[in-house]
Amino acid sequence: MNLEIETFPLDYVVERTGVPSERWIRIRLNDGRLRGRRAGRKWRMTESDIAHLVASIVNETESQPEPGPVSVPPAPAPPNPTGLTAASRRRLASRTH
Repeated sequence: MNLEIETFPLDYVVERTGVPSERWIRIRLNDGRLRGRRAGRKWRMTESDIAHLVASIVNETESQPEPGPVSVPPAPAPPNPTGLTAASRRRLASRTH
């Protein structure tokens, strides 16, 4: 009875699936969003784990809503021409009078 499970390193998974990077996968493995196995300090994935990754990417892209109109935030207040805070301006004014 052979109980060995074939696992693949993350660089192979990136090449095979086209995800952005090993780091992208590692972050999701560490926080539990993806399935994988640790071999010492390295992450590895089985065929089943890779299939789950691909399915989660497909589901993620399908569930994203259509982008709506973008609201523009109000313009920030113009900066103080002196570059001083209100407290600094008061302090400076009290010293000069």
